[in-house]
Amino acid sequence: MDFSENKGKNTVYEKVKRIMERYPEARDNYAYLDFQFYPSNISLSDFFIGLSEGNYSSIESVHRARRMVEEDFPHLRGKTYEKRHIKQHQVCESINLTPIDTIESL
Repeated sequence: MDFSENKGKNTVYEKVKRIMERYPEARDNYAYLDFQFYPSNISLSDFFIGLSEGNYSSIESVHRARRMVEEDFPHLRGKTYEKRHIKQHQVCESINLTPIDTIESL
């Protein structure tokens, strides 16, 4: 799903953005984001049946939307965002890569 072209009012991207604005806990916690995103008035088994039948947005799409929101709206980044990126740079340095290197460029 290309979120850059689908940032309308009722998209996964916009719903995730609204959740992140309203619930700061959702910025650092995928489980909390999922809890706020999906319906809570149905049984767990009904939820998973609906998810498998495509009645709900995939969990991967919700998580991808969160990363896009973080990219587009830095003020909505969680507290662990910076920690993850510092760690990324440390790992890249330890294996002699720059963060922009890819497998294909090696």
